[in-house]
Amino acid sequence: MNSGNNVRGTFFEVINDNPTIFMTLDAIERDGDFVEAPIINGDFITMRARGTDTETDDGELLYTWSRITAQGETEDIMGCDLSICTVETDMSWIGERNVFATVTDGHGASASDSMLMSVWNSYSMDEFFDSGAVISYSLVYGPIINYNVTASESGMQMTQQQLGTNAAAFDST
Repeated sequence: MNSGNNVRGTFFEVINDNPTIFMTLDAIERDGDFVEAPIINGDFITMRARGTDTETDDGELLYTWSRITAQGETEDIMGCDLSICTVETDMSWIGERNVFATVTDGHGASASDSMLMSVWNSYSMDEFFDSGAVISYSLVYGPIINYNVTASESGMQMTQQQLGTNAAAFDST
């Protein structure tokens, strides 16, 4: 019978669930063909980020992509704002670099995943000699290894030659 008893209060706590994300490397394209790893400087790579959220439709999720440069700085990957990112690797990708995908839901919560990307360097050379002989070689190597290749027309046969720190030995032909 007291009007003070008619007032009721309710407290609601609304929690924004964080989205989840999972990254994969879907394709490596070299010279118009799809190839297996390793990734070589100049290849086009296609990465995919699969994001989900309990309270946001997948079409409303926002994606951003970034990577660590050779200088250790974080750099946005331009042109990648969807769940699929296709980019051409250049000299700045050579080595082992982390790539990150971040998904943000409509309420501002976000999650990130990363992938360690290993991109190899390549070097090709055609060497022409006065006698008309030609030597062509192509090397695919990691960024830390220095290789020197020399060729001569002296007629000497080379046997059990070692390239850099490679454990294998090679003979000339």
